[in-house]
Amino acid sequence: MAYVGVLLVVLVDNALRLIAPDVMGLQSAPPQLPLITALYIGFRARHSGELGLAIVLGIFADCFSGVPVGHFAFLYGAAAYFALRVRRYVPPDAFVSHVVAAFFCALLTVFFGLLLAVFTVRGFATGAGFVRAVSQALVSALCAPFVFGLWDRSGFFRRALGGRGYEFA
Repeated sequence: MAYVGVLLVVLVDNALRLIAPDVMGLQSAPPQLPLITALYIGFRARHSGELGLAIVLGIFADCFSGVPVGHFAFLYGAAAYFALRVRRYVPPDAFVSHVVAAFFCALLTVFFGLLLAVFTVRGFATGAGFVRAVSQALVSALCAPFVFGLWDRSGFFRRALGGRGYEFA
């Protein structure tokens, strides 16, 4: 059942990416919901075996995007592992932890996407890509606490991660 939720997150993210420039009037990209969900999985997982859900999230994102298979699977798995390891040192329910982790991981995700574009497409405008990367990272960072709250209130991913949520390591 958790796989259906992960697939829905990817579908909603793709719908937002299609709707945002035209309907919502956003010049920057909308927040990266799969990345924020991968961070949520990392902050809420009890052990590293539950991070496979973040990798499945990345595989679904790879299937719906134009990047090579494994790109988002690696990035979302690494982001979830980062959150799992970092939560020992920061409170996992703090507003600042969510914002900083989402900003850092979103910036790295877009940076690796830019590297992929530079090495595969000639004549890629890196200046405009960098400004868009920073704006997308800021939007993702500001939306992260709200998405975390939404996932906590729904309880869906919490049930998928062992039923009781997380235990502070």
